[in-house]
Amino acid sequence: MIKNKKIIAIIPARGGSKTIPHKNIVDLDGYPLIAYSIIVVRLSKLIDRVIVSTDSQEIAEIAKKYGAEVPFLRPKEYAGDLSPDIEFFKHAIDWFRQNEGYEPEYFVHVRPTTPLREPEIVDQAIEKILNNKEATSLRSAHELREPPHKFFKIENNFFKGLFPEDKRPGYHNLPRQVFPSAYHPNGYVDVVKSQTIINTDTLHGTKILPFITPEIIELDRPEDLNYIKFDLNRKKYKIKEFLKNNFNKMTKYKISYIPKEVPEIKTRFRQIKTKIPVLESVSLLQDMQKYEVSDMCIHELPIVWDRADDFQVYDRWGNKWIDFTSGIFVANVGHCAKEVSAAIVKKVDNKLIHSYVFPNDSRVKLAKKLCKITQMDKTLLVVTGSEANDAAIQMMQRNRKGKILSIDGAYYGGTTACRLLSKNVIDELMNPDKINPTEIAGVFLQTFRGRDAKFMPYDWIRTWCKWAQENDIPVGFDEMQSGFGRTGKWFGYQNYDVQPDFITVGKALGGGLPISAVIGRKKLLELSDDLWSTHTGNPICCAAALASLEIIENQKLVEKTAARTDWFGQLLKETFPNHKIYGQGMIWALYTGDAKLTQKIIEKCAEKGLLLVSTYGPAIKIGPPLTIPDEALIEGIKVIEESFEEVINEI
Repeated sequence: MIKNKKIIAIIPARGGSKTIPHKNIVDLDGYPLIAYSIIVVRLSKLIDRVIVSTDSQEIAEIAKKYGAEVPFLRPKEYAGDLSPDIEFFKHAIDWFRQNEGYEPEYFVHVRPTTPLREPEIVDQAIEKILNNKEATSLRSAHELREPPHKFFKIENNFFKGLFPEDKRPGYHNLPRQVFPSAYHPNGYVDVVKSQTIINTDTLHGTKILPFITPEIIELDRPEDLNYIKFDLNRKKYKIKEFLKNNFNKMTKYKISYIPKEVPEIKTRFRQIKTKIPVLESVSLLQDMQKYEVSDMCIHELPIVWDRADDFQVYDRWGNKWIDFTSGIFVANVGHCAKEVSAAIVKKVDNKLIHSYVFPNDSRVKLAKKLCKITQMDKTLLVVTGSEANDAAIQMMQRNRKGKILSIDGAYYGGTTACRLLSKNVIDELMNPDKINPTEIAGVFLQTFRGRDAKFMPYDWIRTWCKWAQENDIPVGFDEMQSGFGRTGKWFGYQNYDVQPDFITVGKALGGGLPISAVIGRKKLLELSDDLWSTHTGNPICCAAALASLEIIENQKLVEKTAARTDWFGQLLKETFPNHKIYGQGMIWALYTGDAKLTQKIIEKCAEKGLLLVSTYGPAIKIGPPLTIPDEALIEGIKVIEESFEEVINEI
């Protein structure tokens, strides 16, 4: 190892970014993105100093917290979208000369947008150039799967090969093995001599030393963040452990209870006539903080609901919102649907509000109805979604020994059994061919993760279902959010042309009342001996659920929701052309790329009369009641567009 070299790591972090606002400090598993790059070079055994070059005071303060130096702020002329990297390196060299009389021999260039590295590999790259006197720089790269000779450009509306000097007819159709290997720079780690920058006015010079790494993920588009998170959770990175052991995770965006002056609004579907939150509601909010557990108090916006009707929510002070939450995807048939309300009143008037597990007509009718809709054999009625999923887990474990596979990053509930599902996860990059089926007790899937609306790949779902059923392994779907027409099908799994062994349902089942169920094959459901509870099959909740199912059938909400997919998806894409959009039916996600930005937009929408659920992630989730009219949908999207623009301008 060569010592006594002046080696500086420099991490460029502009404050601006068009595709992902605040990209360099976006939340990655509870820590700002730039923290991962700072920590990896801090753990290097060869790097003397860690410098962040930024034009943002906010980024500067965050960088210092994680141990980087920020001796200067980068001038704005070197911080534009088109500013070349060479300029901020030259600025750094000049600053060190003038202010410290110091000139590093080597710069290690580490980009925060490729956050997942190992310090040992960074040191290997540094050692490689230190041991090569001829090299002017070192660049990391990975081998391209296809050589560039296979690529095309478009010229005069037609494809043209990239190498016109290659006179072989149809050279781009030749086997890839006849072409030389090609490598794509990937930003894992680059090293350049300071004299190379000074003498050649470039970051590479004439003798670039190759440093080959596996292909890595760069954060360029909002959806890339999900792939980075998958990789971060799948592998044991030293930087992850170091952050966990030495730094607290970032706190959630803080919701303010201070009443704020907002413009008055009055449209056909919305009305805002007070400060938000309402001044008169503050004492109630303060009591909530005093007597309820803290997370419940800060999870959603401080909008005190007084009543909700169909797709609208009202407070007692004259404000009215369009509801894009459905009460977290519960009110598929609309809030307080008259048929549901009538069924509840009828049961109460009949003086039956509880019957333990003694038979009651509503419970039997509901179990029969659910079996008919799903074409399955048996139903276990319980209360919450977590309880249903917990029961399904226990049934699978009673059926056969082994692990239960679940989707990485998905939420299955708050019980211990549900939380332990995260110990054995699969994702879209994994297939079952390398898994020993004798070690698996069940496969528990979801149509999409609860935090967004990006549907799991069609072939991937089918592959796992086929593998499980060929090996006599129960496979099922958590349909809490995707059930009862939300995706344009009765249930989300029906989008994949599979027939699972069981599903779990809840949320929208009760039309607003708490009831959930496990529905499945007789062989599995017969293992549910003691999994029911005190309020299993509550007669009022069962009556409400029956009414809710009848509304879905009578109003053809499944068919109507399916018919809206194309035009509503097109509306979203035309309104937000620079952002990734996922979804179908009446469940969509608009990616902003930044959790704090998302929450600010959600808050701004509430001030304008539109309610959105707080995901505390990089996506705005849209899930109104299936009964919402087209005009209200269009108006709600316009509110999101206005709020987005205003928040960006305020930043």
